[in-house]
Amino acid sequence: MVSRGYVEIGFVQSRSNFPMFVYRDGPEIMILLLHIDDIVLTASYLSHISAFIRTLGVEFEVKDLGTLNCFLGIEVSHLSESFMSSPSDAHFEVVKHILRYLKDALGHGLLLQRSTDSSLLVAYSDANWAGCPNTRRSTTGYYVFLGPNLISWSAKKQHTISRSSDETEYRALAYVCVDTVWI
Repeated sequence: MVSRGYVEIGFVQSRSNFPMFVYRDGPEIMILLLHIDDIVLTASYLSHISAFIRTLGVEFEVKDLGTLNCFLGIEVSHLSESFMSSPSDAHFEVVKHILRYLKDALGHGLLLQRSTDSSLLVAYSDANWAGCPNTRRSTTGYYVFLGPNLISWSAKKQHTISRSSDETEYRALAYVCVDTVWI
């Protein structure tokens, strides 16, 4: 099995995301995401990525496709600036908007009920394929319950256009799985 080879060279397989492997050596971190015969790789230093690709090339035929633009039908965009490293007035306005919302919402909350099945975690997801008539983007949503209590939910338009209803449903499932694993 190929994944065993990554573990042998120092990667640790994620417990919550099995195709993900993490390599740590002091301040260096490298994250590898494996899908069939495709690999997405990111690291603290570009030189480490190059060295790892050369190491893989000894054992396997490797084709470096360069900067990631699309993976599993999901478009990847790269931001030229980071909010934390170069905040602007627009970022500050967003922060103020969030703080005003939180200040006004302090008295609101969710009522949690005791239940005999309060340790039961249940999640539901749904999606409508190309539901927006203008952009053809799909909307996904999910709900997560702990016993009878709603503890997490989301409904939003997907960032990319799905090619099929299966792809839309898969994305909805991926979103709820990530949230459920986090909980």
